[in-house]
Amino acid sequence: MEPEQTQTNPNEPDLALLLRNLGPEQLDYVTKRPIYHTDKEAREKLGITKSTLTRWKNEYELDEVLRLMALDGLTVAREKLRRATSKAVDVLVDDIEHGRKHSQIRQNAAKDVLDRVGLKGADKMEVTGKDGGSLVVNIVRKAD
Repeated sequence: MEPEQTQTNPNEPDLALLLRNLGPEQLDYVTKRPIYHTDKEAREKLGITKSTLTRWKNEYELDEVLRLMALDGLTVAREKLRRATSKAVDVLVDDIEHGRKHSQIRQNAAKDVLDRVGLKGADKMEVTGKDGGSLVVNIVRKAD
């Protein structure tokens, strides 16, 4: 059985663009909304007033965002990683500039975020000789 292919509708709003227009609170709401049964339950659990949610729905097309998210969760994950990039950089830079030692967990999380958005650091490789001894390099000149 072949995987179902979806057609891109040129009239369909772009989920990535809609997500970029959301503030942190709206992004938090749309990513958590699917776990609740109703808008009322979601806004009560998340501490959002009815008037604020109504304004957000009108201003940010939240219902459309939620509909598109149901079709494409990967775009949401990419947007969250994109937003976490500067925080990840801050963790690493803070250690370098101020000598602060963040926990190994935070360091690893920061490196993972940067890796996922394509900002992976250099891979390090240790090379040793036979049985862990010194590396011996023989240079052979080729005759002309």
